[in-house]
Amino acid sequence: MLYFLNILVPFFFFFFIYLGIQIIKITLYVIYIVQLKEYRWDRLSAHFKTVSGKREIIAYFNLLKWRQFYRPALTFRALLIFIFTLIFQYNFFFTSLRFLVRFFKDVAYAFSFLFLLVLILINLVTPFFVFLAAFLSQWITWPIKKLICEMAAKKIGQHPDLKIIGITGSFGKTATKEILAFTLEGFFKVLKTPHNCNTHLGIAKFVWRHLRKEHKILVVEMGAYKKGEIEAISQMVQPQIGIITAINEQHQQLFGSLKNTQWAKNELIKTLPKKGLAIFNAQNKYTWQLYKFCKKPKAYFGQKPLRLKLRLLGDWYQEAVAATLVVTDYLNKA
Repeated sequence: MLYFLNILVPFFFFFFIYLGIQIIKITLYVIYIVQLKEYRWDRLSAHFKTVSGKREIIAYFNLLKWRQFYRPALTFRALLIFIFTLIFQYNFFFTSLRFLVRFFKDVAYAFSFLFLLVLILINLVTPFFVFLAAFLSQWITWPIKKLICEMAAKKIGQHPDLKIIGITGSFGKTATKEILAFTLEGFFKVLKTPHNCNTHLGIAKFVWRHLRKEHKILVVEMGAYKKGEIEAISQMVQPQIGIITAINEQHQQLFGSLKNTQWAKNELIKTLPKKGLAIFNAQNKYTWQLYKFCKKPKAYFGQKPLRLKLRLLGDWYQEAVAATLVVTDYLNKA
């Protein structure tokens, strides 16, 4: 018996440490995925329906696979989810262990096996704890998000001479934003949203932190995954110029149809003032349909190729530069 215990003790000790590390890794990984998908259940659902998402689910149940460390960005909400998850894991551990010990109280040497079993169970149920923690966290973060968006809108309202340019589309948004901002910086003090900042809260936080009196132009990239999101951003920033770069089937699983994508992008145009300017890509048939539908002052780009020699790779810059020329011409006449 002593010989048997001498073999089991190192075995149990190794797996206790191994499973403990796996629990930490799974917790951080699921929080990372939830944060990557912007705490949105529709995006999470779409992700796990993909081939790579299904592979992740299959790999998740293989506890013998040594997992890579994924670290979510250290934000208030991510920290809140982590704390809630730890609380759930702690309560689950002792509740389950107490129940199993009572159930198997007459089994000799059962405690170590039960301890190991509970750690395995925690590994398996941790994603559900993270999802529950994310759901609960939104009730804490939602009032904060609303306050930040209201403060950003108020700050924009304190700059009546600020020209605001909104850019949206299925693709080409970032390229158009970068080239447009770079061009206008030669004439104005320009503020542009950073590379991956195109959501309602992200734009609100950026504007609230960085908009100053000396800025004359604000270029805002607007992203969306369902109808109503671009409208919410537009109502906050109040753009006078709106650019729709192009529309395709990207994120169609979330929008539901290409028609829904069209009208979601067109929300930017709907919120423009009567004396604003709506700009469309003439080479994209879906944006061209919106151009013909638009009743506000409008312009288009991309119908003719540019005869410019630029040190830029790829053909994508042609449309971005063409959109920039339309905006600069409009601002010169204003």
